[in-house]
Parts: sequence; structure tokens; C-alpha cells
Amino acid sequence: MINRIPTYNFKSNKGEEIFANLFVWDNIGNYNFEEPHSHSFNEIFIFKKGNGKHIMSDSIYDIKDFSIHFLPSYYTHQMNRTDDTSGFTIAFSDAFINQLQKFENKINYSNYFSKIFILNLEKDIFSEFDFYFEELFKSKDDKSYFLNLISLFLLKLIKASELFPSESKNLNFENQILKLVNNNYKQKPKLDFYAKIMNISATTLNRRMNECFGKTLAQIQNDKIIQEAKHRLAENCLSIKQIAFSLQFNNEGHFSVFFKQNTGICPRDFKKSRNINVND
Repeated sequence: MINRIPTYNFKSNKGEEIFANLFVWDNIGNYNFEEPHSHSFNEIFIFKKGNGKHIMSDSIYDIKDFSIHFLPSYYTHQMNRTDDTSGFTIAFSDAFINQLQKFENKINYSNYFSKIFILNLEKDIFSEFDFYFEELFKSKDDKSYFLNLISLFLLKLIKASELFPSESKNLNFENQILKLVNNNYKQKPKLDFYAKIMNISATTLNRRMNECFGKTLAQIQNDKIIQEAKHRLAENCLSIKQIAFSLQFNNEGHFSVFFKQNTGICPRDFKKSRNINVND
């Protein structure tokens, strides 16, 4: 029997892809967020008041007052929060990030929003976001203004994370290596390839990878391949063979073995299990 972990899609009642939305947790009645699941969209969890645990991917994070959790699309998570926890989710699609990137070349949005991160803020710093939160709630039906507010909020979030990083002591290194992985993961290059580009020894790169991520570069690269594979399988537009070749596997069988080794489930069963929608 397949252990189904549902993926909730980001579409309107008409089946159309939407750029961004806002969800109040107490009003979400069509799925159980305390069970493992994933989304086809990126999520920012805003904890005004909080206690409990938030499991994202393979890591467990404390839920705290005035904290912000970011989860990229297609990452599995579950939120076990206490009854007095209050907050909401800002959600936006990869297509929305791509649109932002066209207008702003100085900030690599795709790179920035490609990994899990946590911001634990002081109350006065957190209160600087209140204007955006209030306006988002008031303007949800004004599509143009709402999307522009999301854009401004993301910019402010990036600036805040640079000033108050909570998960990384070496953000520049992380961003550099993640950008390189994002640009080269399909070719599955070895450690020496990245070390040469970064002008450091392979030994130093391997040590710094373990310090920052607790993983080897090969594991980070495999995670990226699996994330992209899940994305394409869930979209249901391509055959498994087409997806295998698009990710530069020699054949479907090689891809299927790789996918099952890293997820515990074969691509065909994963594809069948991803069929749940979240409507706006």
C-alpha cells in the first residue's frame, strides 16, 4: 500500500493558475495541516503568537512568537501548533517569482527562495511588517494591489533576513553554492567542478558544506534533482520518460531507481498520489 503524502495545488475554482494568495489557518478546512503534506506553491508562515513544532523536510523547528518560516514549493511539512498559536500563510507560485525576476536583476529571487529558512524576530522588528499584513487582508480582492503588496513584502523580508539571519552564519557562501547547484544540477557534476569555480580546494568545500548544511554537495545536488522531479511529476504534463530525459538521465529506468532510492516511492506511484487541489 502506498503511503500517500498529498500535494495541494495552487489553482482557482476555474482551474486557472494563480500568482499569490493568503490563508488564515483557522479558516482552512479542506486539509489537515498536522499531517505530512506538500504544496505546489511557496509558503511563508507568519507566527504572531506561537508555540509547538514545525516539521519542514527532515528538520524540526520551534514555533515562536514573532517568527517567520519560509518553505519552498514541493517540500513536505507538517505544523503541530498549540491552540493559542495565531497567524496566517502568504503563498505564492514559482511563476510569480519568475515575474519578479524580470523586473529586478540585482536580487536573485529564485536562489533566495530555494531553501527553508527561519526568522525569529524581536517584537519591534516584527511590527514593521504590520502595515503589509493589514493591507494584504484588506486588499485581497484587489488583485493588482494585492500582488504589488506581496512583491514589497518579499523585498522587505529579504532585507530583514540579511540583517537578522537566524539559520546561517555564512549566508554568502550558502547563496553562492546554491546558485551554482541550481545552474548545474542536471549535469550532476562532481565536487571538483564546484571547488574550481569557487577557487577553493575540494576538501575545504566539502567541510564548509557540512558546516552550513549538514550534507555533502552530492546530497544537496540530489535534493535539487528530486525537488524538480517532484514538481514535474505533480504537474502531470509530461510522461515519466520525458521527465527522466529532461533531467538528463540516460533512461527512464535509471531515473526511477534514483527517485525511489531518494524518496522511498517510485515515480509512477508518486505521480498517482499527487491529485489534490486547494482552491481560492
